[in-house]
Amino acid sequence: MAKTRVFISRISAETALAQALKERLQRDFLGLLDIFVSSDQTTIRAGSKWLDEVDKALKGADVQIVLASRESVGRPWVNFEAGAVWLRGIPVIPVCRSGMTPEALPVPLRD
Repeated sequence: MAKTRVFISRISAETALAQALKERLQRDFLGLLDIFVSSDQTTIRAGSKWLDEVDKALKGADVQIVLASRESVGRPWVNFEAGAVWLRGIPVIPVCRSGMTPEALPVPLRD
């Protein structure tokens, strides 16, 4: 059975949270997920072209999780990643944190 590919978008200040989420999802889903977190020092091998790896992961994702804080939803890179996945018709799941609420999410994350 093929693993479901998950792309986690976040800002650098959320690196520890993204890593904790990745570990939790891997444990809870018994290794059935292939989880990509850019710049987490384990997903992209040393010497690889970072942007090429991000592009490949975005194109191959089955679902995207966006760590959505008031700070992150305004960042261009988080929105770029969400837009790239959204254009493919892939589910985008915002995980609200740090005071963010579903009602306060910008469109299209709110949708």
